Amino acid sequence: MPRPAARPSSASSSASSSSPDPPSSPPPTLAAETPAPPASPDAPRPAPGPRTPLHTSVSLPHFSPPRVVFSYDAKLLDEVLRAQLLHERCVGLDIEWRPTFISGAPQHRVALVQVCSPRVCVLVPVRHVPLRKLPSLVALLEQPTTWKVGCGVREDARKLHRDLGVVCAPVLELGDSATRLQGEGSVRFPGLPEDEAVRPGIKGMALACGVQLSKPKSLSRSNWERRPLTQQQQIYASQDAYVGLWLSVCLHRLATGGSVDFREWLAEQAARESASQTAKVAEREQRLKEWGVGGSATPGCFAPHLDARACIREIA
Repeated sequence: MPRPAARPSSASSSASSSSPDPPSSPPPTLAAETPAPPASPDAPRPAPGPRTPLHTSVSLPHFSPPRVVFSYDAKLLDEVLRAQLLHERCVGLDIEWRPTFISGAPQHRVALVQVCSPRVCVLVPVRHVPLRKLPSLVALLEQPTTWKVGCGVREDARKLHRDLGVVCAPVLELGDSATRLQGEGSVRFPGLPEDEAVRPGIKGMALACGVQLSKPKSLSRSNWERRPLTQQQQIYASQDAYVGLWLSVCLHRLATGGSVDFREWLAEQAARESASQTAKVAEREQRLKEWGVGGSATPGCFAPHLDARACIREIA
């Protein structure tokens, strides 16, 4: 979703800019400063035919991915992260790793970390650049004043902790927030009919906001440990991080019309998601107590040898 500040590797970019958020924390400005290059066949495009956006009173931000910095030079990456991202109040976050094609095999370690502001998206090949040489990346991921947003970002944060020992927080899972806000009647997505539920993945949410993404499996399931990454891989990876940031601004505008401080809104959504997750855990624990942990044959369980906790994982 690559053209570095110093052209560190084969990369392409389209420049966009936004000044740092003032203390009042408005949502990031996502407007292009210079024309984007001609779109590739895989570039995001407006949703087709029956998905024509409905008329609403809310104006969504222009979809304009920023320039991309990709390099294997740790010093360059750290300087860009420190100078252009550490001050941000919200960044889009995504990660990639080499896929496993054997059923039941463990996942490979994180290969690429993508962090995006309205002005720049930095692709960090952590499989090839030691984390100890990237203090600004660790600081950004762990910085409590910088929100990390995206679709699947909660699981990404867990994998970053498992693989790299980084405590990535705070994070907001946009798919859960979108589903809940639509269910409450708090938002109406301009790219969907009123009676159609939003799909919580990045592609479904982008479509709900009027942008159709191309996510071919030939890229999503490609070798993210490759050195160097292809230009197509760089575009795909940077797009995912940017879309997370763009969607957070879209959701904020749809839910509040821009009348609520952006960071306060992010914190409120995260708190509500946390409460929802806590309620789900409590419900599952209650079911465990009712069934009895360690029982051999549990109602609703298809495999009699599984214990109650495993059964709940199956049906949850």
